[in-house]
Amino acid sequence: MICEDPLVKHFRKEYHISLVKQPNNGINLLDIYEKHDGYLHKVGHIENLFTTSKRVALPTAEKESQMVEMEESKTDKVEKRFALDPLSYFVEAFKGVLKAGFQSAFDNAHFMQYYMKNVRLKRIPILELQEFLSTAKLQKTKNPNLEKDIKAGKYYVIVELIRTNSLSFSAYDKNGKNLDLEASIKPLISGNIDYNSDNSTKEKLSYKGRSYVTFGVVPAKILYNKKNDSYHINIDYKTPTLRDGKTQIEPLDVEEALVDFRG
Repeated sequence: MICEDPLVKHFRKEYHISLVKQPNNGINLLDIYEKHDGYLHKVGHIENLFTTSKRVALPTAEKESQMVEMEESKTDKVEKRFALDPLSYFVEAFKGVLKAGFQSAFDNAHFMQYYMKNVRLKRIPILELQEFLSTAKLQKTKNPNLEKDIKAGKYYVIVELIRTNSLSFSAYDKNGKNLDLEASIKPLISGNIDYNSDNSTKEKLSYKGRSYVTFGVVPAKILYNKKNDSYHINIDYKTPTLRDGKTQIEPLDVEEALVDFRG
């Protein structure tokens, strides 16, 4: 089943990242996820599943940096049915409170467009992770299918987190005309969140939280080399990267490009 969500497709195509269904701070670098029913579900942290020689340390994250290629970018205009729930999830992640009638305020909207700002990138050094996995062995767990499923390529490790503390959006009617929704939406969002409208037209609304939340990740598939009895992650060395000239991780297929975080 191919994912038809245009937001998922946009971020995968433009930035090679997978969207998080509900932005949050509960996803960590080196978390392990299992592919199931087209989503990725968290199963634990890499150090809970793999063990290795003390001579090969678990890699630590690089210093968080601005994700320049996404700064001031925008999505295409997408149908409201795909865009309204993500807006609600972002507002709630920013500690905003949605009041009754929020979705009804968009009754005249047919399309929405998102604008990205204050986007940060946090990642694991890939070569260090490759070295760790090349000497790693699976730990004994209560899951009888763990070894079989990992060797079948059903497990992924999070190697990049994409975070933001703000989101701007515009809404349009069925003819593509920009709607002024400030008066109807502003009273319906409260809580520990900042709001502002863009210029005097008030056709672009922005919400900013007091802290950053993760809305995108790069999951790398864990692969098993039967000949060497070793593990590694899937890297595409032939594909040029958008990220500072460093090796790009081969992105997931579209139908896999959404993380359903359920703890």
